[in-house]
Amino acid sequence: MTKKIIVIGTDSTHCVAFARLLLEQGPWRIKTAIRDTRSSLEMSQNRYRDIEKQLVELGIAIVDHLSDNLAESADAFIIASVDASLHVSQFQKLVAYGKPIFIDKPVAYTKTEMEQIFELAGANGLEIMTSSSLRFSDSVVRLSSQLSGTPITRLELAGPMPLEVGIPGMYWYGIHLVELLLTLCPKEFQVKAVAIKEDKILIQCQAGDTECEIHGDLRGLGEFKGRVYCGEECVTFNQGADPAPLYSYLVAAMLAYFETGSAPVSPEQTRSVISLVEKINDKGGWL
Repeated sequence: MTKKIIVIGTDSTHCVAFARLLLEQGPWRIKTAIRDTRSSLEMSQNRYRDIEKQLVELGIAIVDHLSDNLAESADAFIIASVDASLHVSQFQKLVAYGKPIFIDKPVAYTKTEMEQIFELAGANGLEIMTSSSLRFSDSVVRLSSQLSGTPITRLELAGPMPLEVGIPGMYWYGIHLVELLLTLCPKEFQVKAVAIKEDKILIQCQAGDTECEIHGDLRGLGEFKGRVYCGEECVTFNQGADPAPLYSYLVAAMLAYFETGSAPVSPEQTRSVISLVEKINDKGGWL
């Protein structure tokens, strides 16, 4: 029996990626996508029509409004709007239906909006899921398990980190590397420096005796990879060498959440990600 997912927002390429992967993953299917064109982001306005065309080709209906009858027919929701400033208002319309809700990264653009979402979820007895795909990737899960309980002295992380006009700094691609850092080393990092030189960005962080350097490619090039030092020992990883596409790991975790209603990422973990993103944005002058 098919289980129905409704997507909110048709301006994210993730909609198409998720829909295609779900064709290979059991009974769950995206059946309907709700158009929301309120965003003033140029990226959003420029691409939602093309994304909708691809969704229609996959058999997904595009509608302008979410009626009560349509919402009640769903088994789960995905909030996918690329502009996270819309997420609070979108969540407010969904939470009362009591269905699992995945919110694509970032959950919101500020800690205040994030807390609004968590408070609404709590008041309605709902756990929500929001996460970067990197947290669930094969290489990161294996490395995280390998490092469990081992004191980490230094991390050097790298990956694509383009900035997007209208999206505050690290809330675009940078949040992936922040979540990667805190998955591997869940400490309260302080930001020492943020420097941009040509097409590279260097972010230096520290938590006690643990140092971290994040190297971002502003052109959006490269793979998510890094080195983790535990004293004299160095462990390397490269997400690009994983046996399956990156989003497939996120989709698998999302479907497990849809089945159980139990979110694999806690509000505290999400709070720590957004907190460090804001610290970096503050140091980089992107708030």
